[in-house]
This record gives sequence, structure tokens and C-alpha cells, in this order.
Amino acid sequence: MKKKILFFSTPAFGHINSTIPIIEKLINENYEVICYSSKEYKEIIEETGADFIEYKINFNVNEISRYTSNFVELLKALISLNQQAYKYYVDKIDYTKYDLVLYDSMCSFAKNISYKKKLKSICIETTLAYNIFVFIFSNMFWKSLKTFCKNIKELIKNIKLEKAFRKQYGLLKLKPIDLFVNSGDKTIVLTPKEFQPFYRTFNKNFYFVGTTIKERLLKNKQKYKKYNYFIALGSIYKMDENLLNEIINIKELQDSKTAVLIDKKIENFDTYKFVEQLSFLKDVDVFINHGGLNSVYESIYLNKKQICIPMQEEQRLTALICKHKKIGGYSKKFTNLKKQLKEIEKWNRNLEKYSLIFKSYDGTKLAYEIIDKYIKEGL
Repeated sequence: MKKKILFFSTPAFGHINSTIPIIEKLINENYEVICYSSKEYKEIIEETGADFIEYKINFNVNEISRYTSNFVELLKALISLNQQAYKYYVDKIDYTKYDLVLYDSMCSFAKNISYKKKLKSICIETTLAYNIFVFIFSNMFWKSLKTFCKNIKELIKNIKLEKAFRKQYGLLKLKPIDLFVNSGDKTIVLTPKEFQPFYRTFNKNFYFVGTTIKERLLKNKQKYKKYNYFIALGSIYKMDENLLNEIINIKELQDSKTAVLIDKKIENFDTYKFVEQLSFLKDVDVFINHGGLNSVYESIYLNKKQICIPMQEEQRLTALICKHKKIGGYSKKFTNLKKQLKEIEKWNRNLEKYSLIFKSYDGTKLAYEIIDKYIKEGL
């Protein structure tokens, strides 16, 4: 009889895309996976062989993503979302059918349900892992300190509400780190330990398994033109048209073969509304991105020079790691990009070394083995 896994996903492309190879591996190894997500990911999930069920609460991840540069607002939004999800799903599902709850790190409600229903749980971190050392000794805490102080009353209010919520429903007591880390019985982090800040400070139940890029790369076979530069900065263009103009007026970009991921035409540039990024990057010399973890990892894996122009706190941390390890440039402002382009070799001199490190990991295989072993423990 097949073992059954209940997977609560975060319905955002980067999160879903990273976990798809793991779901496929579980299905191929004779597990049954039931995946909760939003309807726009129905097709991609069902293609793995998993059963798709649409969330009945509003997982407006795009709305939440607006707050990622303000931790107080982000915490407020995530606390509210996860409380709603817990109250709705704690008694809507027959959990006795399942052998494991698998959940994305943003889904603390799944951790709470697992505790309440006495089910084994595993958290999948599709971002970097965070603990007190990462917060204090990275740029994230100090950059956000002013925001915390300014919003201290609102922060304390929401912490009290979360404590009261957990007490009301008989859940584990809230620890401050719980606001940022939703580790399960085991936590699988889809990053190599060589890239993770302070990885030795995490407990033995954290597993840094590497990426799932190898499997995703095999599926991306679309052909594109060759480019000297590829610019993909997420929603930054929508935030400020002037920022876009600063970039496209750089002569080095105008005089080269440059592609921009944007839904509009730009003189002297090729533009695309959507690309299969792994396939696209194969024929790109320099990738100018916003420091998103998927983009950074794909650039490193494919041994492509990159420059990060981050706009949010977690992107700044990723960009700083790239700068420190010399596997990518870090341009704080768009006006610094011209200088970064001239120094591209300097900021990417360790790129080949880290590309080999990333390729040495088989994140999909390692993640599967951890899940499989944990389910079978005690049988």
C-alpha cells in the first residue's frame, strides 16, 4: 500500500518550481502526494503525478511579497494568513490517511496542524535558512532595526495576538524565532552549505541538500538567441520607470546584444514577456538580476557571470554573499551598474569553483532520501 504525503505549498512560482523535482521523485518511488496550492499551479503540479487540491483561503502571495522589505508588515501579513489557514484546515482534512505532512517554510499553519494531529512533518526551505545568528550578523537585522523600533507597538501587539492564538488552540508556545523559522521535525534547505551563512549554527535536523536545478535543467530545452547581457529584475520596472531608464541608457548595454525581461518594447534591446530562464541563460554571458535566490543559483550553476541589483532585504543578503564570495557583483544603485560591468571579472573570479560545488550536490535525491527514511522510521 502506498504511503501518503500531504504537501502544503506556498503558491509562488519560485517556491513551487524548486519543489517540483522532489514531488516527481516521490511519485516515481511509489509515494502518493496530495498537494494544496492555488489554481494557477494546477497543471504544473498534476504533471508530476501528484493530486492537486485548490486552497479555499486567499493565499495572496503577491500581496505579501510587497512587504518583504518591511519585516513588521511581513510578519503581520504572514501571522494573519497562517491563523486563517490553521482554523480552516485543522478539521477539514482527515489526517489519519497521511504518513507525513510536507510544507513550505512560509506555511507555519502546517507545522501547527502537524503538532495538533501528532503527525510527522518536514519543512522545505526554498530560501536561505534563518536563525538568530543569520539575523544578527547579516545585514537583515540592522537594516530593519529602524523599522522595528518605529513599529514596536504594532509588533508587540501582533506577537501577543499570536501567543493568545496558540494558547487558545493548544499549540506550542511561541518563541521569537518562530516568527521567522517554521522548522519541522526535520528541515530540508534547498541550498548548499557552502552558500548558507553560519550553517554550522543550525541544529542537526537541518539538512542543506543543494538545489533541484539538475532535474529542471533537463526539462528546459527551448532554444534562444545568444546575448551578451540578460536583464531580469522582477517587478522593479513596475515600481519606478526611472530605474529602467537608468539601465537602458548605459552605452555598454546599448552597444551589445542585450535582452530584457519586460512586457514592453525598448529601442536597441530585445524584450521578452516570459522565458524559460534555465534555457535562456545557457547562451548569456552576463546575467543582471535582482538577487532572487532562484536567479542567483541558476547563474552560479550554469557558470554565468552575474550582477545583483537587490531591492528587498533578503535579496540584499543574497547579493552580499555573492559579493563576499566573489561569485557576483552587487550594485546598490542602478547608477553603479556601469562600474560593475567594467569590473565583472573581479566580482566573479570564484564563479567556476562555486559552479562545481553547486553541481556536486543532488538536492532532489538527498531530499527524497531524508523524506523516505523519516517516513519509514519506526515501521
